[in-house]
Amino acid sequence: MPSPLEASAQRDYRPGLKLGFSLFWRTFFLLALLLIGCTVAWLQTFRSLEYEPRAIQTAHQIASLVNLTRAALVYSDAITRVSLIKTLADQEGVRILPREPNDRFEPYTSGALDLRVTEELIDQLGEGTTVASRVNDEAGLWIGFTIESDTYWLLLDPTRFSRVGGRTCWCGSARPWPCRWPARR
Repeated sequence: MPSPLEASAQRDYRPGLKLGFSLFWRTFFLLALLLIGCTVAWLQTFRSLEYEPRAIQTAHQIASLVNLTRAALVYSDAITRVSLIKTLADQEGVRILPREPNDRFEPYTSGALDLRVTEELIDQLGEGTTVASRVNDEAGLWIGFTIESDTYWLLLDPTRFSRVGGRTCWCGSARPWPCRWPARR
């Protein structure tokens, strides 16, 4: 005759699938969920805190490039000015074009971050500054500026400057790096 404890153990045993998790696995999944949640919260905090400094840094880089180009054009004579413009276009990817009154342009305001960069550029370069994303149906980062009474467009490659608010990968690393996804064709 079986003892009373053995009889109750045999009655409760049911063959089949056991769906409950042990205390170890419940703790493991909750800690993993907590770790993922903290990482996502930290990433969002990091992005919101880096927004303003990156916008100002990008505007400073562009303003410095415009000011250096302006100074180079002002202090070069007519003969070297042509070779300077050609050298800037070939080696640096910076094109300088005269600004015509009938130029069509679209403002560089694709988002709040670009608007902040535009505001900072206008503050640094003066009221006559125009920032556009497209001039006469040619895309790029266009900055309109004046030298004495002449107006010019400076065309930059927008990929030269890091866009604020880009994607960041955290694939098994302690530091972020920008994601470079291949372009779809």
